[in-house]
Amino acid sequence: MKNLIKSNLYQTKKTRLWKVVFLIMLLMEIMLFTESVTDTALYRDGCKVTDFVVGDLSSILMLGMMFTLIVAPLIFGEDINDRTINYEIMKGHSRKEVFFSRLLVTLGITVSGSLLLTLLPLIVIEIMNGFGDKVSLGSILVKTLISILPIIRLTSEIVFFTVIVSNKYIGALFGFVFTEVSVVILENVGHGYMTSVNCLGTTTLLSLGSYKEDVIWRMSGSARDYLCTFSDAIEPKQYVLMAVITLIFTGIFAMLGYSFFKTEDMR
Repeated sequence: MKNLIKSNLYQTKKTRLWKVVFLIMLLMEIMLFTESVTDTALYRDGCKVTDFVVGDLSSILMLGMMFTLIVAPLIFGEDINDRTINYEIMKGHSRKEVFFSRLLVTLGITVSGSLLLTLLPLIVIEIMNGFGDKVSLGSILVKTLISILPIIRLTSEIVFFTVIVSNKYIGALFGFVFTEVSVVILENVGHGYMTSVNCLGTTTLLSLGSYKEDVIWRMSGSARDYLCTFSDAIEPKQYVLMAVITLIFTGIFAMLGYSFFKTEDMR
């Protein structure tokens, strides 16, 4: 399987379409980033890392979700309609090796791409305006690392769909439409409940980006003002639940995808 992974990585490096998608996501992120950084009315001392995280982390994570659901079908399904897979099988590789080598390469791209989309604006803002003090660095790092879990889960789910339709473009289109519909539903319904247990895991990223705001009123002589503090909206036990649910659903959809792949007649 090691040789298959190397071969798939080489093929992925030559494929331009998923790189174009990443650049589009990056441009969307730059627009969001620019809007926040140039908002002098809201951020008088400049938008710092913690300001951006509290206000826009959910949006950045959702861009990672869109990247995943569009790119995963393009990478996994690159050769699904030609003779490449047949050739790999004829060379003595089992369908299990062919399927899971492609899945691992796809996971590598979706996880690394979504992490880059999350970290790049934070690094740039840190260089420009500093870190800030609204939330801790540890909190940001935990959320960033935990965001890998729903990305893994979503990758296995969209790969399963791509295997069923046997078309990378239909898979990518479905991923785009699914992301847009999810965002619209979340904006209208809200996400004030434990969202990691939903069937497809689409709201987990949005819940990860949320912080709980607490207002503390203070008296200074006859004047009265307030201080806003922010804390993680997700409790530690919910992070554990996210990990468990991710492992379960990733395994389920990966095995479902393999079961369809194993019996599918390659064109």
